[in-house]
Amino acid sequence: MRTLDDPKSHMVTCIVLVLVASSVATWAQQQENAALLYYQAFLLHEKPDDGLVHTIGDYGKGKIEGNEKIAEHIEKNRSAIASAVKAADMDTCDWGYDYSQGFDLQMPHLPQVRRIAFLLSAEARSLAERGDYATALDRCITLRKMAGHVTDRTLITYLVGLALNGLANGAAQNILGLMPGDVKELSEFKNRLSQTQERFPTLEYTYTQEAQVCAESMRKEKAETLITLMRQGNDSVSDSTIRRLRGDEAFFERNRNHYANAIGTIIDTLESSLSYQEICIKLDELDRHFCGEASDNPDATLTAMALPATKRILQLRVRQQTHVNALCTAIDLYMAKATTGRLPDTLSANAPNDLFSGKPFRYEKTADGFVLHCQGKDLDKDKAYEFEFKVAK
Repeated sequence: MRTLDDPKSHMVTCIVLVLVASSVATWAQQQENAALLYYQAFLLHEKPDDGLVHTIGDYGKGKIEGNEKIAEHIEKNRSAIASAVKAADMDTCDWGYDYSQGFDLQMPHLPQVRRIAFLLSAEARSLAERGDYATALDRCITLRKMAGHVTDRTLITYLVGLALNGLANGAAQNILGLMPGDVKELSEFKNRLSQTQERFPTLEYTYTQEAQVCAESMRKEKAETLITLMRQGNDSVSDSTIRRLRGDEAFFERNRNHYANAIGTIIDTLESSLSYQEICIKLDELDRHFCGEASDNPDATLTAMALPATKRILQLRVRQQTHVNALCTAIDLYMAKATTGRLPDTLSANAPNDLFSGKPFRYEKTADGFVLHCQGKDLDKDKAYEFEFKVAK
């Protein structure tokens, strides 16, 4: 029998301690990854049927009144909500994507992110209706943090992130109209809203990352995958295009270079000092040029195939940013009313702008609140947005 003084016993003890320390370090590293908690939330979430998914979404957006089914669904999913809220408060989120897959990259969790987001927005409204405005607004911030976490290196995740931010903005707009004026609470929410907006990845950064991912598919060994993708939903792919895609590696290298240059030109346009309207015009010109060039220039083949719908994506971003500016403007108005007992007659001189026009919102008081009108249009929809805010009695 070995004693504690036995050198071999000391060695065994050291090995055990090293293994325990290693396990603790690994566990700690895992706990720092928000994706693990989001995946846990997905597993805990008792998924509603398709009809209830839309009902929950409409309730969170303020389109319908609550009912017993919605309340029951929220209560059943307290554990999923708690896991998602905890995940959103973490700094690091690594979903474990294999970017070497290029166009074949799989992201099966995105529909589950959407369902959890609807659940959180519904809970936010339910909390506000019960008078817990602080937690309701906190859920809006949770949604915005989720938007930052879900947005990774691809445009599809960027678009999902924009959608989550839009959902959070709409929920906040509804909650602000229900709550009584509380200057401290409103000021704190405005600061947190601005912080999450500043941390959300830029479109220019996402384009740079997307280009690197797409480049992984622009290789000779992936030619058949590219051909399959081109033929999906497009029976008119020409034989000459198919022959091009069965070219040598030099063809793919020239195409990668052309694509990189095209993305660089688009990013330069997005980062320019041009107005929103001027950038949209320029993007239309670039789209026509790069897509039309492929008919005569084999080196532009993959650029025409992979070029994103930049103008539409830009318009979605500008709309989301403008909504945030409208919320910040509205919060200042709510705080003024809480202080003076009435809404101001005009906006303050330093109120943020409508980004479609680069000008201040047009402010209109109504019988039960106020409306902030955009002075510029979303050129894709030929529509000027307006944001209506209620004021609690």
